[in-house]
Amino acid sequence: MGLETRSRGDELERALGGGWSVAAAAAVEEWHFRFAARTFATEVTRDGRGRLALTPGIDDPEWNHLGDVRWREVDFEANLRQTALLFAARALRPVIVVTPWSEPADLFVRLRARGWTVVFRHLWSFFDLAAPEVEVSPVAPYVHSRVESPRDMEDFLRLFVAVYDADGALGEGYAPALRRSLTQPGVRHHLIRHGDEPVGIGTLLVDGERSQIFNMVVHAAHRRHGLAEWLLNARLREAQRAGARRLTALSDNGRIDRWLEARGFAPGWFSVGYAPAGTNGGEHSE
Repeated sequence: MGLETRSRGDELERALGGGWSVAAAAAVEEWHFRFAARTFATEVTRDGRGRLALTPGIDDPEWNHLGDVRWREVDFEANLRQTALLFAARALRPVIVVTPWSEPADLFVRLRARGWTVVFRHLWSFFDLAAPEVEVSPVAPYVHSRVESPRDMEDFLRLFVAVYDADGALGEGYAPALRRSLTQPGVRHHLIRHGDEPVGIGTLLVDGERSQIFNMVVHAAHRRHGLAEWLLNARLREAQRAGARRLTALSDNGRIDRWLEARGFAPGWFSVGYAPAGTNGGEHSE
C-alpha cells in the first residue's frame, strides 16, 4: 500500500504516499476545488487564513470549510478565532481541513486539544489512465445512459438525495447545484436504470489531462450485481477517451478504500475535516 496505515492514529494526517510530493499533491487538491467551485457554484476564495470554500444552501462540511491551512505558529490562536467568527457569521459550524502539508505540522493535535473532532476523512486515490483501455461489461437487464435532459437530472437527483440527504438535514442547495452543473463544460453525469427506476449514478469531471469521479452510488436493493464495477469502468474508459492521463477518487471509509485499491487505484493522502465537538455532525466513523 502507498499509505502504510489504515489506523486512525495521529500519524495519518501527515502521511503522503504513492511518491507524491507536497507541491504536486497540493496542486491536485487546488485543481479539485477550483473545478468543483466552477461546476457547483461554490465560492472559493483565498486569504491569509487559507482556502475558503462556501456553498449557499448546503450545510455540509465537505462544501463549507477552510483548507490549505499554513499558519505561522505565532498567529495560530488569532487565525483560529477569526475562522470561528467567519463561519458563525454565516450560521455554519467552523470546519478546518488538515492535509499532510498543513502548518503548523501539529495542527490536528492542536485542534483535538481544543475539543475539535473529525467530521469527515477522505482518502485521495489515483488511477493511471495510461494503462490499456479499460473494458466495460454491461449488466442485463440494467440500462446505462448519460444524463442529458432535465428529466434525466431529476432521476439522478432522486437517488442522490435518497442516499446523501434522506432527512433533508443538510439544506436545499444540492438540487440547484446539480441542476446547474448539467450545462457546465467537462461535467458528465450518468445513470443506471432498472426499468424506470434510477438505481445507480456517477459523475465524471474531465479537464485536460486531469479527471475525477464523484457521486458513485448504487441503490442498496441492487448491489452485488456488478453495477458499481460497471459505473467505475465506464467512467475510467470515458476519461481515457477524453484524453485524461490520471483519474482521482475520494473515498470516506476503509471498505471503499480497499475496493478502489483492488481495482488499480493507488492511495495518495488523507484530508481530514475537523469541527468543534458539540456542533452539528459529530465524530466521523467508518
